[in-house]
Amino acid sequence: MNKTKMVWAFDLGKGSIGEAVRRGTEFLHKASLLIPADFAETKTAASRRRMWRTRQAHKAREQWLDEVMLKAGIEPLKGRQIGKLDENGKPIPQPEWKRRKGKWGIAAKGDPRLEREFAEPGDPTCYTSCLLRIKLLRGEKLEPWQVYKALHSAIQRRGYAVLSALCHRSLLVHGLLPQLGVHHKPRYRSDPLVYDLMEPFRPAVELMLAEFMTEPDVSMKAWSKKVGTDLRDRRVTHGTYTLKLMDAIDASANSLARAYAAQSASDFWVPELPQAVAVA
Repeated sequence: MNKTKMVWAFDLGKGSIGEAVRRGTEFLHKASLLIPADFAETKTAASRRRMWRTRQAHKAREQWLDEVMLKAGIEPLKGRQIGKLDENGKPIPQPEWKRRKGKWGIAAKGDPRLEREFAEPGDPTCYTSCLLRIKLLRGEKLEPWQVYKALHSAIQRRGYAVLSALCHRSLLVHGLLPQLGVHHKPRYRSDPLVYDLMEPFRPAVELMLAEFMTEPDVSMKAWSKKVGTDLRDRRVTHGTYTLKLMDAIDASANSLARAYAAQSASDFWVPELPQAVAVA
């Protein structure tokens, strides 16, 4: 009986699978399988998973908001529903999506008040999401559906890329971990402290957008230029002096670090909304 140990080896790569069997110095078997590039590529699948997780997070936020609004006595507005339709154009129940053939389409139309952003000529009603958020922050009287729409649009927006990048940088500079938010449950690839720090500065971004919508050029290029200019030139009050908005973000992150060190919220500073509307 040959007592030489037999070794089985496997190699799983992104584009290949290899296997080998060795007894001593003799290879009894070796083979490899090359996976076609179309199947070995993982970027597309990763992007789909990321989009799916994003959509699931959106739906979870919508459900949470609907529950809160119902408890407050405000009826939620329903958006358009996407689903699978049969050959007659009728919605297929979700549990049957996997086993029944059909085409994807709009299974139910959304409430026009939620879908519309601009009023018909002569209609004074405000439908614009960003303006409703500003009105809500200023304490102006709104209809219940307008309150819902203002909050619904706020939780769905994934913009503020420049603002979130500045907040993320400032937190790291002052020794804070963006992954550890205030009263948040840690999650993979999540930076809740960034969004906590962003909250007091969102009205300033909303104001930028409201001002931008009144300008003749409303292209994306013009919007990018305005954001960069306003972050540099817009000022907020800090005690007896004023700060540029981008410097105020850093000052707020610094005060948050000091508040953690002192275990006292009194050291935390954020700009107040009335001062945030002043432009140098």
